[in-house]
Amino acid sequence: MELIFSTIAVILSITSFVWNIRINRKREIDSALALNHSATINIESRLADIPSALKFHGINEDELIKYGVSSKEFAYLLNNFTMGSTYHIILKTKDRIFKKGSYRYNMCISEATRNVWPLLKRMLEPSQYRDRIEATIKMYESRLKNLD
Repeated sequence: MELIFSTIAVILSITSFVWNIRINRKREIDSALALNHSATINIESRLADIPSALKFHGINEDELIKYGVSSKEFAYLLNNFTMGSTYHIILKTKDRIFKKGSYRYNMCISEATRNVWPLLKRMLEPSQYRDRIEATIKMYESRLKNLD
């Protein structure tokens, strides 16, 4: 009987050890992601004052005019969506679109956001989060077309 309890204790200890390693690794990854996004937001915010730096991302200042957005507005939207991605990536949100009435949904359905989305999309890394933004915009625009 003592051998059984000892064996169970060893198995539980090993399981706990492995589980703690996995949890700590996830925390490290999440912290690194949050730190990286924080630094990225800092850099992106500079686009408000140095719109010519958009050329490094394949965007020229004339495109801002074409899409009806100032460099400050573009930097705000980009920072906002980059910040939002931290939350959605860490929590591994599985929803295909944003919940109606939510902060992010309301941003996505805004005409101004929808107009500039082609430029914003180029600045966001491919991810489920970016796909979710696009799916929300497309769903809303599809509803608008059906109302006509």
